[in-house]
Amino acid sequence: MGRRMKTERFSEVTELRSRRMIHAVTAAALAAGMTLAVPFAAQAASITSVSINISSEDDQFVVGSYSESEVVDVSIPNSSAEKYHVVDWDFVDEDVAYLTTASAPKLEIILETSEDNTFSLTKASQVKLSGDTKPTYVDGKKRDEGEQLVIYVQLNSLIGKAGAVEDVQWIKDQPGNVKFYSVGKNGYQIKLMRDGEQLPGYIELPIGSAVCDLNPYMLVPGKYTMMIREYNPVTHSRGVWLENEFPYVVDEAAAEVNRAQFGYLSRNGLGWQKDEVGWWYKTPSGYAANQWLKDNGHEFWMNAEGYMVTGWQEIEGKMYYFNESGEKQVNTTAPDGSVLDENGVKVS
Repeated sequence: MGRRMKTERFSEVTELRSRRMIHAVTAAALAAGMTLAVPFAAQAASITSVSINISSEDDQFVVGSYSESEVVDVSIPNSSAEKYHVVDWDFVDEDVAYLTTASAPKLEIILETSEDNTFSLTKASQVKLSGDTKPTYVDGKKRDEGEQLVIYVQLNSLIGKAGAVEDVQWIKDQPGNVKFYSVGKNGYQIKLMRDGEQLPGYIELPIGSAVCDLNPYMLVPGKYTMMIREYNPVTHSRGVWLENEFPYVVDEAAAEVNRAQFGYLSRNGLGWQKDEVGWWYKTPSGYAANQWLKDNGHEFWMNAEGYMVTGWQEIEGKMYYFNESGEKQVNTTAPDGSVLDENGVKVS
């Protein structure tokens, strides 16, 4: 009886000790758990700077392209990709259908944090931008309690760049005129060929041009073709040539009409120029004056003021006759019946 009571007593004590041990272990475990929870919560970090790369997607970010998000690629450098990622991006100016050289498009980029991180940027210098689109920071804001960051950037790589001309063709009801189309908001250069040979220089057209009259440059009979490209006169950026493969035929009668109406015009900024006084010839150093001038198979006399002469002129003691286009007449008879020799000198 006594032994049984001692045994029962021992069992109760053992059970009590077991319960105490369980409580102790549980308490220790809870304490340990709380201790682990503190450093885990501390891992949620504040993101104080971001890095973003904005580059052309397959060379689609060019003057004349549609203003769509697909023309650029926005990415996060590998070193920062675990902290935040790109949710979306798009161009802000919805009314602008095409990318032009006249203005830099603005892009909205939405970033989102990974895990429990939050954005805590406070100044523009904390946004690091890179990429061949030449992005610059414009503005930014946090939302969703710092879990999202909206960045606005300006893409500057198209400023001053020339794009491509979309179309060019002769105008049926305007002989000698061509019309063309592009959206890049640049000027243009036209290269004119006669019978497969390029005429000297380029015809330059200002921004906003859509039609060009080529009659002033088609002064000799032949089969004319032309090419056109966008050209930025400030940066000298040039687009690719677009060729009008259909020839335009100028016969002698049409060429004579053009010569009578337009004389000889410049195709490269130099050459023949006209003002309120008359025709003069621009040279790299100034203008031709008091001298003979040869151009396109004809001779002209430029007087002391630098202007082309017409009619009878006494030059170095000899008399010469020049037609209305300023061309010296040779081996012929002047309107008054005077005979002109092979040098154009009056002989009778």
